[in-house]
Amino acid sequence: MANLKKLFGGYRVENGTSFGIEITTLYELYKLGSYGVSGEEPEINSAKGFLQRLAQKQEWNRNQKRRAKSYIKSLIKGSGLLDSFILIPGDLLLDSVKSKMIDADVEALKAWNTVSKYIEERISRGAKYFIIDGQNRLNESIVPFFDSKFALPEEAIVFVNEDKKRENIANKKFEVLDKDIQDYIKNIQIPLVIASAGDIEQFSDTLIWKNEGIAWDDWQKQITDKWYTKFRRQLSSIASKDEGDSFSIAALERISGAKYMYDVNGLDLIVAELFAWMNTQVQPTKLDDLDSYFLGTNVITETQVKLLKKYLKEFDGAYDLKKITNVELRNYVMLRYVIDNPSKFKYLDKEIIFSCISAS
Repeated sequence: MANLKKLFGGYRVENGTSFGIEITTLYELYKLGSYGVSGEEPEINSAKGFLQRLAQKQEWNRNQKRRAKSYIKSLIKGSGLLDSFILIPGDLLLDSVKSKMIDADVEALKAWNTVSKYIEERISRGAKYFIIDGQNRLNESIVPFFDSKFALPEEAIVFVNEDKKRENIANKKFEVLDKDIQDYIKNIQIPLVIASAGDIEQFSDTLIWKNEGIAWDDWQKQITDKWYTKFRRQLSSIASKDEGDSFSIAALERISGAKYMYDVNGLDLIVAELFAWMNTQVQPTKLDDLDSYFLGTNVITETQVKLLKKYLKEFDGAYDLKKITNVELRNYVMLRYVIDNPSKFKYLDKEIIFSCISAS
């Protein structure tokens, strides 16, 4: 190892990222991730809309929070140092955004301005870091466990004291545990990986790389990588629970099937596919068909955005089934678009229009 240091010690990667590792306790991490400890916002904040996958709340909370419980059990059993949390200091992130704004074109500048305001607002409310890996572990498992929102799993978790007295804490909430056991859990060591250099696009790449091998499909990578584009903002204006259209979301969430679930950016995907059809009257069959919209060579107009919102609101109000197929929703949107834009379809007779819609 000494020879390697001697060989490479005089070099560094220009404009690269840099991270350092710090060890904290599980309870300190809990406090950093909790609201109202040092400010209005948690000191560790989720970078919603950028540098962050959608929180997979359904996955972490299904089957009576089995995954959240299992994660806490694994920490108690000794795996704390095996799984880090990656954080970006707020001032480093803000400096990176402001540098990107200098040479940005008009559309990109709108995105950077939005991000800059988001970061500045969160910092003013107490945020010090933005988390890019470990959001679900922190927010869906660690914080609610210490808040006694759920009990440990039913499988045995046995502590033995100096007198060899055994105590099984299975199926118990944190608030009812013996104080010595509480202190043991509070002091479990956890590694924090904290950035000291890098820019926001490199951090996006880090997020995508870090999640390789996990349930992280090509669409999620694409929409995360292109978060700053106009097309992504148009998708979010309809499908995001933070900034989207509530009537549209109500319609979209009725679609059955894992592909179009909110937690995997499925609502964004169906909206992107509907936009592509409205623009070209051709149903996209692969993700490559959507590249041109992120690149800006194909453009969705604000009129089309307003129309899709209108169609989704109509559909949600008129269709009484709780669960639908994506084809049913597509058919309605296609039919309404044909009716509203007869000049685009003036050479089509009724049979062709029907076959076009049914083929979807």
